[in-house]
Amino acid sequence: MKLFLTSMAPYPRRVTLYRNEKGITLDRQEVDLHRLENQSPEFRAKNPAGKVPLLELDNDSYLPESAAIIEYLEELYPTPPMIGRTAEERAQVRATDRSQARYSSCSVKY
Repeated sequence: MKLFLTSMAPYPRRVTLYRNEKGITLDRQEVDLHRLENQSPEFRAKNPAGKVPLLELDNDSYLPESAAIIEYLEELYPTPPMIGRTAEERAQVRATDRSQARYSSCSVKY
């Protein structure tokens, strides 16, 4: 798997923090937002929205969005559990995550 990200944006940083805490090793490719690499035809073929993070799966498909990437990795690497052990714990983590994202996210347009 390969993670497309940029070090200057908050959502790729979430995936990086999660990955580091879990000890998950992934190939990484930095996407230069200043040079609009995320808007290139090559990148848009992978993610039409042109956003990072983006996870390239082993079957050559792509998974966008930090929350989806984290949940996918949690399914693949369940130990140690980072988003809860029970349905209630997972729901609480997701609710906290979504409310936090609503209040603390910033939008950077290029």
